[in-house]
Amino acid sequence: MVVDTIKGVKSKRVYRVLIDPGSDSTHFWRKRLPKGCVPTNLSKPQGIQVMGSKTSVKSTVSLQHLMFPELSQIMKVEHPFTAYVFDAKHSPYNIILGNDFIVPLGITAQSTTQTITWLD
Repeated sequence: MVVDTIKGVKSKRVYRVLIDPGSDSTHFWRKRLPKGCVPTNLSKPQGIQVMGSKTSVKSTVSLQHLMFPELSQIMKVEHPFTAYVFDAKHSPYNIILGNDFIVPLGITAQSTTQTITWLD
């Protein structure tokens, strides 16, 4: 996935993404935020589960102008999405896309066939 802008900071980086239908929310690994990106603090920390570990999140970022070159060379997501920022020593994924993201976009992950479709 390519994210053009994260909380107003240009990125244009390719991010390693997990599409996780078992997660209700979308998460962004703090260590992969672009330089100069300052997340918005939540008024109260929220408990979450990320990749099997319980943790709490204290901030969010807005992801804007997204592209999924693995799924489509022409389709883009222009409207912003909010992601919780999570802290971890190590993470195999930079972004974890939860149902708040994948359901409205029509992304379907089929575990039985190990395939992902977008608006098919």
